Amino acid sequence: NGVFIGRYKEINNESKFFLRINRWMFTMLGASWDNPKSFDNISNDTKKIILNRVNNIISSRYNFYFFGLHSLLLKKSFNDLPFKWGWKDPRNTFTLPLWLKLFPDAKVVNIERHPLDTSLSLLKRQQSFKEIDLKMKNKFYYPLTNLLSISHSSLISSTLINDIDDCLRINKEYILESNKNKSNYEKNIISIKYEALLSDPYDTIKNIFNHCNLMIDDEIINNIIKTIDSSNINKYKNNNLVYNDNVLREIGYDE
Repeated sequence: NGVFIGRYKEINNESKFFLRINRWMFTMLGASWDNPKSFDNISNDTKKIILNRVNNIISSRYNFYFFGLHSLLLKKSFNDLPFKWGWKDPRNTFTLPLWLKLFPDAKVVNIERHPLDTSLSLLKRQQSFKEIDLKMKNKFYYPLTNLLSISHSSLISSTLINDIDDCLRINKEYILESNKNKSNYEKNIISIKYEALLSDPYDTIKNIFNHCNLMIDDEIINNIIKTIDSSNINKYKNNNLVYNDNVLREIGYDE
């Protein structure tokens, strides 16, 4: 619906610019997407240091990595744009308190999905990423990228995910942090059930657009609905899964 989410994106439509910044912020806690940690317990001075660094990056010409090469000449500012923009990254669940210091009026769309479906999706992605890593040649530019100030590693697969239970434990951490965010930043956040998006797409999409102050256009919404595969709802029910019931109960997902 006209929201610009970055010129350069990874395969999951995540802006490489904000993805790298989130990764860098995670490294300040010795964390990663599959081993997340809350920023609640760091000192105010440390938060100021991180925010100063991030603000310098997003205000510099390095933001061409979001806007595109043409912005190297224009030096665009995120605070003065004539169009809607945003980015997607599950890591925002943990870095949100810092981002809202920089963008206090940000509209957040929080997607919730049944933990078993999320776990199946993670396992499937993990397998495909492992296959890529196994085939990866040790080329020069891979170790070089690890020296960049905002980087991750040359591996794209997780070293911590091996089964459904591993995925459930990670899912639990994200949901706990998400619940905290919903309590602390109620005005900024709308939470959407993935299952509702598939079963009642029109009203769900309309609610998202209303929250984000986007134009409501039936043609746009109907075009989006055509891309939705409703068979993705509760896929876990078609799989004979073995998992830790206790962890699932602790998560307490209500469909």
